[in-house]
Amino acid sequence: MSMQNAITNIHYDPSLELSSVCPRPFNTSTVNTSYAHALLTSTHTDRDQHDDVPSTGYYINDELRLLAPHLAADIRPTSPFVAPSASSSTFVKLWVGGPQVVANLHYDATHNFFHQIHSPKTFILFPPDAFDSLYVHSRLHPSHRQSQLDLTLPEADLLARFPRYRHALPSRVQVTLQPGETMYLPPFWFHCVITTAPSISVNVWSDSMELSLLESLLQNAMPYLSSFEAHGWVHDLPSHLFALQLYVTTLLGRVMPHPRDWIAMHIDSITSSQGGAGAATAWPLDPFDCGAPSPSRRTLQRIHDAMKSHVDKIMATSFDRMPTNASKVILMSSFVEAVLAHTVDPVHVPAFLHACIATPDERDVFETITTNH
Repeated sequence: MSMQNAITNIHYDPSLELSSVCPRPFNTSTVNTSYAHALLTSTHTDRDQHDDVPSTGYYINDELRLLAPHLAADIRPTSPFVAPSASSSTFVKLWVGGPQVVANLHYDATHNFFHQIHSPKTFILFPPDAFDSLYVHSRLHPSHRQSQLDLTLPEADLLARFPRYRHALPSRVQVTLQPGETMYLPPFWFHCVITTAPSISVNVWSDSMELSLLESLLQNAMPYLSSFEAHGWVHDLPSHLFALQLYVTTLLGRVMPHPRDWIAMHIDSITSSQGGAGAATAWPLDPFDCGAPSPSRRTLQRIHDAMKSHVDKIMATSFDRMPTNASKVILMSSFVEAVLAHTVDPVHVPAFLHACIATPDERDVFETITTNH
C-alpha cells in the first residue's frame, strides 16, 4: 500500500538505553485536550473552525478514563474481553485520528480487543513468526517493538532496502474494520494501522502471560552471579565477561536452533536502522574482549554444569511455559539484550554478540558446551 503525504506515528521512548544515540526521527506537536473534546462532541463544521486543529494531521490516544472520562462508563464491563488472570492489568484506550494517519508496524505483548466506532480503519497484519523478517528495532532502542518498515512505501522500495522482508510477504494479511466491528489481536501479532478518514476507535488491553513471565525474570536477570562469586568463579571483569558469554550462549541455544543466524539478522537489523555510513559510527563491531575462563579444565567443567543448572531453572519457570515458539524467540531476544546492557555499554551490545558469541574460533564456546554436554 502506497500513501502519499501520510503521517506516520512511530512510538519513541526516551527512557530506553539507546535514546542518546538514536534521536527522535520525526517531529511531533502537542494537541490541546480541548481539541480532543471537540473531536468527540462537536459537528464537522465546528471541528473545521476549531483553532487547535493540527495542520499536518493528528493522532491522539490515551486511556479513556483520562482523555474522555464522561465516556468511560460506556465500556463496562470489560470482563468479557479479559482473561481472569490478567484482570489487574486491564485498561481501555481511546484512539482519535485524522485522515492519512498511519500507526507504524509494531507488536504489543498484550491481548488486544479493538473496536471501531467511526469510519473504517485498515490493519496490515503479520504473525509473530515473521519477526526475523520485519527488521524490528532493538530492545534497547527507543522505538523498541517497532518495525523499521514503512508500509506506506512501494513494496519494491522496501525490498531494496530490507531484503528479508520478502520472507514475510506470504503471511501478510490485510483487514478493514468497519464501524461496529471488533477484532481480537493476540499478543505479538504485528500490525500497521491506517486511517483514510477521521476515525474513532477504542480498545481493551490486558497483559499476556508471556509478558508477566518476562517481567518476573528481569527482577533477577543474572541468577547465577551470586553463587559464581561465592565460588570465586567470577572475581574480576574478565571472569565476569566469560560467565556472561556462557550464560547468553546457553540461553540462546535453548530457544533458537541457529543462534548465530539470529545474531547475524539482529545485527543486520540494527545497522539498517542507522543507514549506511552512519551505522559504523553508531554501532561499532570492533574486536571485543570476551573475558577469560578458568585455566583449570576441572573448574571449567564445574562452571558449565552450574550454568546449565541455572538456565534449566530459568527455562522451566519462564520460556518453557510460553505457548508458542515465536513468543519465546521474541522475548528471548529482548531478555538477552537487557541482560547484556547490565554489564556492557548498550552501544557495544552488538559487538559483544558478534565477537563473543556469533564469531567462531578454535575453542568456540558453543563447541565447548556441545563437547561437555
